[in-house]
Amino acid sequence: MAYARRSRGSCRSPWATSTSPTATPRGRGRCSPRARRACTGAASAGPTSSRLRARSRAASPASRDSTGRRCPASRGRRDTGEAARDGEGGAVDLELGGKTALVTGGSKGIGRAIAHALAREGARVAICAREKAALEATARELGAAGGGEVVTLAGDLSRLDEVERVTAEAAQRLGRLDILVNNAGAIRGGDFLTIPDAQWAGDWSLKLLGYVRMARAVFPRMQAQGGGRICNVIGAAGRNPTPGYLPGGVANAGLINFTKGLADLGAPSNILVTAVSPAATATPRWDMLMVQQARAAGKPPDVFRAEAEKAYPLKRIARPEDVADLVCFLVSARASFLTGICVTVDGGATRGVYP
Repeated sequence: MAYARRSRGSCRSPWATSTSPTATPRGRGRCSPRARRACTGAASAGPTSSRLRARSRAASPASRDSTGRRCPASRGRRDTGEAARDGEGGAVDLELGGKTALVTGGSKGIGRAIAHALAREGARVAICAREKAALEATARELGAAGGGEVVTLAGDLSRLDEVERVTAEAAQRLGRLDILVNNAGAIRGGDFLTIPDAQWAGDWSLKLLGYVRMARAVFPRMQAQGGGRICNVIGAAGRNPTPGYLPGGVANAGLINFTKGLADLGAPSNILVTAVSPAATATPRWDMLMVQQARAAGKPPDVFRAEAEKAYPLKRIARPEDVADLVCFLVSARASFLTGICVTVDGGATRGVYP
């Protein structure tokens, strides 16, 4: 099932193929000459155009699930146009139904939210993390929410052999790998003059080298199947250096560079590589940091947290879902002309303009 490039004049997704479960049927993806004439003459046609739309809807039934109900993902693409003409709102089909995705660091926080979002869009998801119990808990949540079967892969992605094992097992159990979301790894800050080399090396081996190795492991698979999507969850410190977080800032800046270079390498193979850089996000890790920093500042945690959140223009920090929704868009068919970019998710907090 190769990824096909979008041809001129075609409305088909760059991911869609004649054998793909997400391919757009000809009758819905392109207008016939008769339908185009009806559309262009709608202003004078009056009731005729309404009859043509009703006939078209009857001729092209939406995909249905096993219970016979119309699937939200299948009706979104067609109904968007019709709803716009009728003055109503409509859903956007990201065409992720049937796609396969591997989310590293997928048991907690942002990774967990990304796994939930991809599953809601119909993707088949594998999640990887170190803790088996946390993975299984997240998998149960996804299943209860209607996300279907979720593949869980416990592994330490700071080790090359574990990266290769996890990638191979994910591909074997899912059948292919359409999407990789690199999210595993948190880098600690501290006093530059006292942070030991072991901390720099250990944290970089999981996040910086972990992202590089995961991308290298899936790249040949995506080339062989005709394309894919890689999205790196990096961090706003890559463009906002601070003395107390030099290990994270340096690693994140390197990953932004890596994203752009890998995107150029993947473009001829239709492998699109993007990144998101969240600032403070409401996760268990953020809660822990707030307690630690409040203690150091001699302030109650609630007071310290409120002051931190007021520093953002929107007067709040990000929710994991804010990041997850953007990732879903970037790995979807709707973002087929976006590659090599890094989007900062910080509620407008970054004070700068970047080319």
